[in-house]
Amino acid sequence: MIHFPLQSNYARSGVSALTVAMCGVGMIRSGDEWGLTLIIAALGAIVLLLLWRRPPSPAATPHPSEAESAQASQSQTEADFVAARLATIWERSPLAMTLLDPHSPDRDIIILDCNQAACELHGYTREELIGQSIDILEETPWTQWRDSWLSNLREKGRVEGQSSHRRKDGTIFPTEYFTCLVKVEDREVVIGMDHDVTDRRAAELAMKEARDEAEAANRAKSDFLAVMSHEIRTPMNGILGFTNLLHDTELNAEQRDWLSTIRSSGETLLTLINDVLDFSKIESGKMEMDLQPARITRCIEEVVGLLWSKANEKEIELLSWVDPAVPDWVTTDITRFRQVVLNLVGNAIKFTPRGEIEVHAKPHAPIRPGGRDCLAITVRDTGIGVPPDRRDRLFQPFMQADSSTTREYGGTGLGLAISRRLAELMDGSIELVASSAKGSTFELIVAAPACSPPPDAIEHEFLDESALDLTKKRALIVDDNETNCRILTSLLRRWNMETETFYSGDSALKRMENGPPFDIVLLDMMMPGMNGMEVAHHIRASAAAAELPLLLLSSVGHDELRRMGDIKIFDTILHKPVRQSGLFDAVLDAFAIEVDKNQRSAHPFDSGKRTFALDHPLDILVAEDNKVNRKLIHQVLSRLGYAPTLVENGRDCLDALRERPYDIILMDCQMPVIDGYEATGSIRRGEVGLDRSDVHVVALTAAAMVGDRERCIEAGMDDYLSKPIRSDELIKVLDGSTRRIS
Repeated sequence: MIHFPLQSNYARSGVSALTVAMCGVGMIRSGDEWGLTLIIAALGAIVLLLLWRRPPSPAATPHPSEAESAQASQSQTEADFVAARLATIWERSPLAMTLLDPHSPDRDIIILDCNQAACELHGYTREELIGQSIDILEETPWTQWRDSWLSNLREKGRVEGQSSHRRKDGTIFPTEYFTCLVKVEDREVVIGMDHDVTDRRAAELAMKEARDEAEAANRAKSDFLAVMSHEIRTPMNGILGFTNLLHDTELNAEQRDWLSTIRSSGETLLTLINDVLDFSKIESGKMEMDLQPARITRCIEEVVGLLWSKANEKEIELLSWVDPAVPDWVTTDITRFRQVVLNLVGNAIKFTPRGEIEVHAKPHAPIRPGGRDCLAITVRDTGIGVPPDRRDRLFQPFMQADSSTTREYGGTGLGLAISRRLAELMDGSIELVASSAKGSTFELIVAAPACSPPPDAIEHEFLDESALDLTKKRALIVDDNETNCRILTSLLRRWNMETETFYSGDSALKRMENGPPFDIVLLDMMMPGMNGMEVAHHIRASAAAAELPLLLLSSVGHDELRRMGDIKIFDTILHKPVRQSGLFDAVLDAFAIEVDKNQRSAHPFDSGKRTFALDHPLDILVAEDNKVNRKLIHQVLSRLGYAPTLVENGRDCLDALRERPYDIILMDCQMPVIDGYEATGSIRRGEVGLDRSDVHVVALTAAAMVGDRERCIEAGMDDYLSKPIRSDELIKVLDGSTRRIS
């Protein structure tokens, strides 16, 4: 409690200054930046007031001297000046202040004084308020709280809280109040400050509503993603499943290549679906890497193969080159790696009107001390480049280097932002390392230490190139693209071959007429002046080169080549993008080097897996409402040697299980009549017989959201397969079921 001597201006001015200080406290609580300044100023004024000496009263100095009288008069004048200044602060304060008497005879709380802000806030004049009960300003009478409020004031010195005030016109508005008990000589008075928080309450309400709307939108987004996942992944399951089955049939090399492209495209689409589903993980920082042994060379070749047609439409030369020092197998998240490389190469194609794009992979030292070995993948293009003043926007979400970019090229502006985040999660980075009007170069660095092949990898899928020696074999490379010549030269020299390169058919033919002979010729089809087919005819016209192996590298299909001339003139035609393994096979064929090619073309369903059911005898029930998926699962299981029972919904599943026991149920989660979750619950509760309540149930679901696996397990399912179902994953589940039963 603060004590003041009761003397007109001194008392009122001190009270006013203290109120100003209290006002500053409230302003700080409400977020006003100059509240602290107001407190300091008011407290300074109070200190000045209290320390100021009042002139002695006549009782103390009955006979003051002339000098003492003059000094007292000057002090009084100065004190009155200070009091006036403090009274001005009281009057001009922007917050409502009142001076209250809590000890009226009728136990009411009386307004002794108030400032102009209090009058304006409540719609009264000062004369209308002074002498009135505080209840005139309150929605709820304060007199009923008087004793407890006054007790708290005496104990704590101040009480603050929230209240509802009433204006003269009857309107109610919310306030925050601060009250302080002050003792003026022998009399207790209360200083009150009220702050209208209508705007703040409205802002808080708007914020809450916005938060509720955002949460509702987030729930709606999650529901939408779950539905989208199911609706898209269900047909994708059929596409990829039957593509895999077709891949196991007798096909020629070109058909197998086309089918591989279809499968790769489908898997890429599936990856994009997964990316959408994982976006919430990226936002929340919950994205996790799945580190597994992977082949970088194959991945890059698949990316280039996938985007080749798009580049070819713009007559862009899309090239890839993996340094021989890159390990055959590395540990990384190959799905995320592929996603980032796809984005970089896709952007390069989008922003390159003509020219070439080169994808180059090479080893890179750890980017952090003690870190894992890394790989660097550079994507160089001859596109439009990125202006220096716009490069800082490249990796920002929903931003592109230029607003006109979206209109001309499309895109959301999310690709590079997500790619950088994924690169960081792979203990790496992604940067724009060079850019000009002649093109750009992006560099992706990821941690990818060398590792051994996984146990289930197909051995010798690619022949060990280092075991073959093509020393002294001479190759002629004819291609108008300098980068392609460089890549082909590097590959052939990797196999210990000698090479010579020419950029036109004329210069190559002149060299063949006037130099040592070659053992093999690699010709690009589309060259200015003389194309590859014309060069080949000139070579065949020479008796010395009539049997010389000719390899054609073409960006057009067989049908178009046939219209352009006799393709039988070539020993081998390689369609771009040329894979290292494909080129290697062609070279081996040209030199009649015998290899066990069956080792490199082993199928997932070899003769051993066709008898899988003999070693894993299971009676299988499949519950799946989608006709295509039922057919696919039946084909896959039949190839493993099983004869499964097929039903269309959960009710039929329960009926089938009542008729006879099964070892395992492949249960689709989303089915009509009774879904997989409910059907599994009925089984576990013994509704189809206690002796069949422990049947092994494996969830088949097109959902892939966070928590889907947990929901299946909570429903009583034993295992989980996400669509599209892969043969190797299904085999693992069946093997586990056999072990469980035995």
